[in-house]
Order: sequence, then C-alpha cells, then structure tokens
Amino acid sequence: MKRLKTLLLALLLTITAFTTLKAAESYDSLDIIKDVQLEVKRDSTTEIIGSETIISAVDTLIIEFKFELDDAINYQNKITTFVLPSIFDPAKTVESLDIYSGSELIARITREPGTLNMTMTFTDSDFLVNNSNIKGAMRLLTQTDRTQITSQEKYPIYFEGLGNFEVEIVPPNPDGEPEIAYAWKGGQLTADKSNVGWSIYITAFQDLENLVIRDQHLGGQEIDTDSFEISIASYYVGDVVMYEPLDVTPEFDGNGGFTIDIGTVYYDGKLNGGPAISSEVHEQKRDGVRVRYKTKITEEQDTYDNKVEFSATQLGSDVRDMTSVVYSGGGAIAGETRSIVILKVDGDTNAALIGARFNIEKYNPTSQTWSLYRSNLDVESVNGLQVDLMTFGTYRLVETQAPDGYMLDETPFDPFVIDATIVEGTPFEVIVKNFKRVPVQNPVSIHKVASHNQEGLAGAEFVLQDADDTVIYTFPITDDQGHSMLEDVVAGTYKLVETQAPTGYTSRGYIKNVTVVDGVVLETITVENTKIVPPTVVVPEIEVPTPASPEVPTPVSPKLPSTGVNNVLIVGGLSVLALGLGLVLVQRYRKYEK
Repeated sequence: MKRLKTLLLALLLTITAFTTLKAAESYDSLDIIKDVQLEVKRDSTTEIIGSETIISAVDTLIIEFKFELDDAINYQNKITTFVLPSIFDPAKTVESLDIYSGSELIARITREPGTLNMTMTFTDSDFLVNNSNIKGAMRLLTQTDRTQITSQEKYPIYFEGLGNFEVEIVPPNPDGEPEIAYAWKGGQLTADKSNVGWSIYITAFQDLENLVIRDQHLGGQEIDTDSFEISIASYYVGDVVMYEPLDVTPEFDGNGGFTIDIGTVYYDGKLNGGPAISSEVHEQKRDGVRVRYKTKITEEQDTYDNKVEFSATQLGSDVRDMTSVVYSGGGAIAGETRSIVILKVDGDTNAALIGARFNIEKYNPTSQTWSLYRSNLDVESVNGLQVDLMTFGTYRLVETQAPDGYMLDETPFDPFVIDATIVEGTPFEVIVKNFKRVPVQNPVSIHKVASHNQEGLAGAEFVLQDADDTVIYTFPITDDQGHSMLEDVVAGTYKLVETQAPTGYTSRGYIKNVTVVDGVVLETITVENTKIVPPTVVVPEIEVPTPASPEVPTPVSPKLPSTGVNNVLIVGGLSVLALGLGLVLVQRYRKYEK
C-alpha cells in the first residue's frame, strides 16, 4: 500500500509539472498560437526582422502569428486571449482584424482600447467543425512605443513561449515627432462584404510644399468616385481635431487609382493651434489632411490591397509609399536618405583614431534651430563609423568624448549638407580632427616635520585615496629632510592619509582632503608629528628604621681632689715615669745590636 501511495504521488507531481510547463509554453489561453515572426515595412515591401536588422521607432511593424486548431476541439464561439509585448504602442496597434480561412470568416481579433490585450473570438461557422487541419496566420500592424526608445540599441521583444527577439531600434527625434510627416492608411470591410471604407491621413511636422497623394488599388475592387471627402485639420476643440472641407478634386486613373494635388500644408507647431513657426504667417494654419472614400467589391478575395504614395518638395526625389491590406497601418515619412562615414583623425599626422563619441544635430529651417538627431555614436574602427538613413538636410557633429590622450572639443563642428548631389550607395565622409592633450604636470608635495621644533622627519609614508578609500597614489617615503613628492596627479579630490609615522612619532592617519586642479600649483603640504615621550617611572619611598646605638658604660674616674695643683702633679709624675721607661728600652736595643 505504501509503495502504491508513493507511485500515485509521483504520478500526481508529474502531471502537475507537465501542466505547469504546458501553461508556461502557451502564448494564448487556448494554445492555438504556435509561432511568431516580426516584419518591418520597407516602402511597398516587407522585410523579416533578423538579428542584424535595424529599424526605426517610427517604422510600421507586422507581428505575424501562426495558429493551428486542434481537430479534437470544437472552436465555435470560443474565445482565446493574449497580450502583446509592452514595447509596442497601443495607440499604433491594429484595433480589429477579421481572420478568414479561404473565403470563410472564422474569427475576429479585437484589441481592448488603451491596452495591448487582444481577444480572438471564433464565429459559429460550421466550417470549424466540418473541416480538419485548420491552420492560418494573423498579421497585426503596430509600432514601438517611442517613449521607451531612448537610444539606438538592441531592445528585447519577448513573446512568452514563442521566442525572444533582440531588435536594434533607432530612436525618433527628441520631441517624438517624425522629421517631415506622419502618414496613416486604413480600410474596413463592411459586414455585407460589398464595400471597403478607406481613410488616408497625413500630418505635417514642417511645412510641406507641393504635396501630392497618389493611390492605387490592387484587384477585386473599384473606386466609388462619388464617395470622396477631402478635408483639412484647421482647428482644435480641446484635443479633438476639427476638419473642414478642402476644395480640391481628385484626378482618376480609371477605377483603380487617383491623384490629389493638395498644395501646401503648413505646420503650426502645436496641436491646439499655437503660433506659426514657418517663415511667413498664414491666415489658415493647418497641419493635417484627411481623405475618405469607398471602393466597391467586384471580386471576393481574402484580402484587398491598396498602395498610397506621397511626394512633396521636402521629401526629395524619392516617393514614400506604404501598402495597406484592409486593416490599418501607418508610417513616418522621412524623405530620401543617404549615408555618412565619420572619420576621426590626428590633427597633426592625419592618422586614424578610435575612441571618439559623437551626437548628430539637424537644422530645422522652419524654426531656425538645431535639435538632436542621433546620439552616442562611437567611432570604434580606424575605418570610421557609418551612419545610415540620413535624410536630406543640414547637420553638424558634436563631440562628447575624445580619444584617449586627445583634447575634447565640445564646440559643434562645421555643418554639412546631405542632398541629391551625394551619390546613393557611396557614403559621404565627414572628417573630424583632434589634437593631442598637452601634458599637465600636477605635482603634490609633502613636508614632514616634528611638532616641537619643525625639523624634517624621515621615514613617513603617505597615500592619496579616492572617496571609496581606494589607494590611488602612494608617496615615496620621506627623505632625511622630511620631503616627499608625487610628480603628476590627475585632477580631482583625494584624501591624504598617513600610513606610517617616523620612528618615535605618533601616526596621524587621515590628514585632510586635497583637491588637484590642472595647471594650478599646489602649495607644499606640511604635516606635523608629535614625538612619543617615554613614560616617567615613579619609585615609592621606603622608610628605613635607624638602628639603636649600643649603650657604652661610662668609666668611673677615681675621685681626686678637686684642685688644679693636684692635677698638675699627677701629669708631671706620669711624664717622668714614661721618659725613664723609654731610656731603659733604648739601652737594651743597643746592647742587642752588638
């Protein structure tokens, strides 16, 4: 029984783990989306985005999801949901899309307003139960969220369970606007599949002269020439644009195309109708054109294609175009482009240099101002740095980092012009010279002295530390005169710290902060040390007792008469006795000698 319980528990854990893994691998709630790829629109064509693809933040992108239905499941009226990666802009993402299998409508995709939450709702078509091996693709148009694209680098775009893309994206202009104009084209098939309602919008971000819109429809439809509404955005009420009719007439090319000569569209600089920034004041400031019309369906197809082109004086000789397939799409109009190569060379020898960094600024002739165009461009090769997709206009370079050992010149370099005179495919060379940095000696000197007499002390050691207490410089040990010097210290602020004091002196440790400035002579730093004084030994006094003197008995003198005569007689008698005794001894000695 115990073994059976163990097997059941293991089986339960296996099932749980499998379920969890399966859930993690599913991109949508019904697990029908099996693969994804990203494409970028290149004029009238598309290009699959790979690891080396570089796109712009204003490019129109296509997310193609490939889906596959399970034959064992009835998908009628079922709903599956998924969320697009957060790098995309909800406002620039398709709102709805009909999914067909052949000519049969099987599902509709809708986006929750203001979000990237997508819902795919299947129809109740019998096609879903009467057919097997149903596969297809849904292509969603979108753009990246420009506010997230702050510099040209690779950004991750992660589709959970499907794959992770690393896409290099070029940021838009600093103000978030396209250089010249922004265009949008969209179409919606009516419920009875008899018409497609088309809309074209073009918003100018500088004055556009000789603006012409050309449109061509590609099969299965013909233009309803009586359905046209052409308007201009002339003023705003709050954030709502108010359109007024524009008195222009389309020229039709049969029933498949048309041309509209708009004329000049002015950019007033603000969505709420602020003061004009163009070279002349216009009574009617306008920054947008809207064209609405219908096409009649003549042959039922899976898709109904439309191609629109824009040309204007500010766009150069190149005509910008985009193709829309019933659903909405858009893109920035940047005009004709060329490439440049930034070459960094030595100002004296013209030898190629690496390690420089630049920003590119572009001149706006309307506002007569310079604005940031590209940033953080690193020259890492002696062959220079190639910068592509440079639209026609006037530019200048600003150096933000010089090569090692060279002086940085933050003054903008001379402007250069990108125009049609530059041969397409041959990059324009921009040569920038740098001159070597003149070495600046920044010596730091120390004088170590005794505090009591100011005499120099040998044997002291000092260091300079940074703010994190990391040793940057180590001074030589002070000489006999107490001097030590560092020949050249890089400008900055350091901590002066004594790490070893002279013998017999106390160490100071941290002394002071020292600030070094290029070309400014720093006065010698005098550091005093206090001599170590040996401690005084105090010996306690010990009281030694004085020994007692022995008592000597006092001799008893004979009692004599207490007169002076008696004393003299006694002394005289004794002297005569002694003299006689001496004579006897001398006589005996002489006798002995003989």
